[in-house]
Amino acid sequence: MAKDWGRTYNQQGMALLIPNPKGTGGKLVWNFGRELSDHEMDLFFTNLDQVNKDLGEQFNDYFGVTTKGAKNIEYWYSSEQQKGNAQIVIQMALGKSNLAANYRSQNGFDFILLSQGEDY
Repeated sequence: MAKDWGRTYNQQGMALLIPNPKGTGGKLVWNFGRELSDHEMDLFFTNLDQVNKDLGEQFNDYFGVTTKGAKNIEYWYSSEQQKGNAQIVIQMALGKSNLAANYRSQNGFDFILLSQGEDY
């Protein structure tokens, strides 16, 4: 099923998330409580790119949004260190964009990489 989805949506790789109370991964969720305008969303992603560039050497990683909706964004992490770094980067981008959001974290996922750098 995951490989079919990858082919359909032209994905380069796929990570399968398995709920596991002892898993080291999880997700960060920022809920805006309202729909963001296209301008607000564009501003946020521009600022997110800039913060990633500014902190890129420090974290040696890029922290983007894993899923986005009209009212929320999520970042899925695989370790506590990645979680902390993503919180810093995304919170800074939200601040630069003057966007307020309710934040929550959900732990307890394992990540299984199905494919990397391959076509399905």
